[in-house]
Amino acid sequence: IKVHPATPAAVFENIQRRFAKAQIIFKGRLEDLFSKAFVVISNSSGGALEAISRGIPSLVVLSQTQLSYCPVPPSVDSRIWRLCSSPEELANGIEHFSRLGMEQRQELQKLGQEVLGHYFSPSDSKALKDFSERLQKF
Repeated sequence: IKVHPATPAAVFENIQRRFAKAQIIFKGRLEDLFSKAFVVISNSSGGALEAISRGIPSLVVLSQTQLSYCPVPPSVDSRIWRLCSSPEELANGIEHFSRLGMEQRQELQKLGQEVLGHYFSPSDSKALKDFSERLQKF
């Protein structure tokens, strides 16, 4: 479990109590953990969309107590992500994605490539120049 760096200490303690056998990671880069993940669970992080762009299914958990933000655009194919508004929906999502076969995972990789091409751009000098020119127009 990789928790967000801004998560309050009380939440860390609650996670540790509820998931005593899980390895909880407080530091490190999220992208370094993607190679080990079969699913990403998020509540408002762009990490969910980044995982999807790598072909990793994501579960976006809506808040029960405050306004929620979904980082996944509605145009992204629902076969690679789910919106969860209850513990049951979250458990069902984890179970669903844990049962995918190799062929289905390969299909998710293809969907991820589509997301990568549509929502991300390379970090090269041309992209930076284009971005800078767009900013100057504002």
